Amino acid sequence: MRAVLPHHRPGTLVLSASQWETIEALREGAPVTDEALDALYPADIRELSSRFWTPVSVAVRAAKLCAQEGRARVLDVGAGVGKFCLVGALVTESIFVGIEHRRPLVDVGREVIAAVGARNARLVHGTIEDIDFSYFDALYFYNPFEENLVAPSWQMDGEVSLSLERFQEDVTRIEAALEAAPTGMRVVTYQGFGGKMPHDYEIVEEDPEGAPHLKLWVKQEHRPHRIPQGMRR
Repeated sequence: MRAVLPHHRPGTLVLSASQWETIEALREGAPVTDEALDALYPADIRELSSRFWTPVSVAVRAAKLCAQEGRARVLDVGAGVGKFCLVGALVTESIFVGIEHRRPLVDVGREVIAAVGARNARLVHGTIEDIDFSYFDALYFYNPFEENLVAPSWQMDGEVSLSLERFQEDVTRIEAALEAAPTGMRVVTYQGFGGKMPHDYEIVEEDPEGAPHLKLWVKQEHRPHRIPQGMRR
């Protein structure tokens, strides 16, 4: 049975003492469980977390991989309630922008971000057609289009259009954006994005620090293939 997203009522979220302890622990680099961080969100959202959003331990490592070169602008495609963006903003100095096509998730995520005071985390309601990829230094993908391929009973809800055709269109758009990206673009994937990385991206780190399926790709300078002088005609 599919989950039903809550009808979110914007308000002023006040964190408890234990929730503030979780936030401070993240900022200080201490281990934080998913149960503790998910407690920031409503119960219906917490039930979705293990299926749809990056685990905290992976998010911490992925955020640091995205921002290895210092302050960066990082895009999370299919951000949900912005759990990855929140973690990234707390453990690095970089700006994390998440794009999400379900408005109720954006509303919930924005309220949590505001309550925490994570000024470098932002959520945008929209789809990848709305993205100006040239703004970003790094991209993060946690298999964002997979929901198009699973049975309806495994989808989050019936509120957005999902299909094989949409999967193919979204993957094609991402592949084109990666092709057009400048040298040095950093791409962190956790369980992939559903498509193929262009040939000029190299894996710089793979399965780092015990996070399976986590990879850092960096776009390399394009070097035209040269024919050895002795083989020229």
